[in-house]
Amino acid sequence: MLLLPVLLAFLLCRYPDGRLHAAFLDVGQGDCSVLRLPDGRVGMIDCGSSSVLDVGSRRVAPYLDYIGCGGKIDFLWLSHADSDHTSGIGDLLEEGYVIDTLILSSDISYYGLESYMGQINRILYMKSGDSMRLGRVNCDCLWPDSCRIADGNTGENDDSMVLLLSTDRQGILYMGDATSDGVEQVLTERWLQASKDSEKRAQTESITVLKVAHHGSAYSSSDAFLSCLPNLKLAVISCGKNNYGHPASETLHRLEAVEGITIHVTWWEGAEILSVR
Repeated sequence: MLLLPVLLAFLLCRYPDGRLHAAFLDVGQGDCSVLRLPDGRVGMIDCGSSSVLDVGSRRVAPYLDYIGCGGKIDFLWLSHADSDHTSGIGDLLEEGYVIDTLILSSDISYYGLESYMGQINRILYMKSGDSMRLGRVNCDCLWPDSCRIADGNTGENDDSMVLLLSTDRQGILYMGDATSDGVEQVLTERWLQASKDSEKRAQTESITVLKVAHHGSAYSSSDAFLSCLPNLKLAVISCGKNNYGHPASETLHRLEAVEGITIHVTWWEGAEILSVR
């Protein structure tokens, strides 16, 4: 299988094995994905919760220690500034973790991290069209556009940084809190227009894992959006007990209509840990 659930994650993640490992942690009503890159470096996309206190210390740090990260997070991407995506960062920094590279899409003042700058070695900003080469993994930023930033990116839902992490065979699409009538619609229109461009089509065809937007709200994962991802095999919804109706039944129904897909909800099933060749 190309997509392998990892039962003994620490054995696979302690040593570089040429694969991209991704853990979608159970952080309650929030988001956190820990990455072990093929060369052994550690990354993280979001780290926060609105339902679990001290989520960084209680839920994230134990996993980081388990995989032997050595107190260092090489790359931390924050999709946007909402606390359910950021509240755990301070916990980790107060415990002595160091962030080598923090990647944002809007000014750091929106994230409340100024007091921790001594533990952050550098800050990068990404917008649509920017990419990072991380060994054999490409990290492409699909949103926000530069015009969105120019109009005043304040770290809200549709300012979310949308990231595609891909090897030469598979990709994981992280949607942040983007909505179907906003960012998803723009991306869908772009993908449809680029359908005759083999290089751009290959990007969407590489996506086998979708980190579902906005905790599986009713305003995520439209039929048109999903139709642009022909090889989608796994949809991960990160949420906990909440009053928002997440995951929405209509979103689950749209995902269930995708042939051959597996849907994983962290609230119901705990963390999802996988590896991508």
